[in-house]
Amino acid sequence: MLMGLVNAFLGDHSILPEHPATEQYVPMGLYTAYPYSRGSIHIRFPDVDVPARFDAGFLNHPADLKKQVWAYKKSRDIYRRTQAYQGEFEMGHPKFKEGSRAALSTGSVLQRGDRRVCRR
Repeated sequence: MLMGLVNAFLGDHSILPEHPATEQYVPMGLYTAYPYSRGSIHIRFPDVDVPARFDAGFLNHPADLKKQVWAYKKSRDIYRRTQAYQGEFEMGHPKFKEGSRAALSTGSVLQRGDRRVCRR
């Protein structure tokens, strides 16, 4: 898995809370370097004006989805251990059951003294 970090909020800024501590965001993008899923493109007619049938094939194979879930949890666990971490913005995160180490949290793992690794 490849993980990319960006120092910006990639979305509508009007939905952000107005608080000095939440002025900086670090979204993470996760990418499978060698996916099992395959897409396809098929020309349906000789007429060039008829669009081809296109399937990107993203996450068609169960192994790719499993890798993405693992990478999502692992990337959050890694970033939670940094001194820059101040909590998570709820929008865009899945809901995990109460008490799960993958559930949303505030404050860094270092601040809480929690050294556990986020596992499935």
